[in-house]
Amino acid sequence: MNTIEKIKEEYSFIEAITGNTSCYQNSIEYKGHGKFCDVYFNSDKGELLQSQIDSYTDFEDKYQKYLPEIKNSFLPFFSATDQQKINLGNFDMITFDVIEVPYNNQDYELMLVCSITIRKFLIFKKDVCLHVKIKNGRINGVERKRYYGH
Repeated sequence: MNTIEKIKEEYSFIEAITGNTSCYQNSIEYKGHGKFCDVYFNSDKGELLQSQIDSYTDFEDKYQKYLPEIKNSFLPFFSATDQQKINLGNFDMITFDVIEVPYNNQDYELMLVCSITIRKFLIFKKDVCLHVKIKNGRINGVERKRYYGH
């Protein structure tokens, strides 16, 4: 069970060199979705909101319900052949790279940076990275970003 106290104890506190931004950061493994996912709780002067903890806990409990919609969001960025591979399950699983839990953001409660890798031929592959914004337990925005994976 996540609590504000648990996050403050178990996560590293990071304060920006410039500006007033700070966050609590930890790396977590979502089995089958990458080795490590960096989780950031943005804070205001080291303080967290209960709504941040609630949003993240809800995601942790129900993240698998988002996977079909996230998978479908990747399809427009792949060729028809690659889409067939994805639909047949012939791809690396969706990897969770970063989860950001913003402090008091009106547009989204959680942003997930995730990627898919399609094996092409021998050593060749294609990576696509998406930013998925979640609010009120629903995906409300998806943007393609450059992939800088681990």
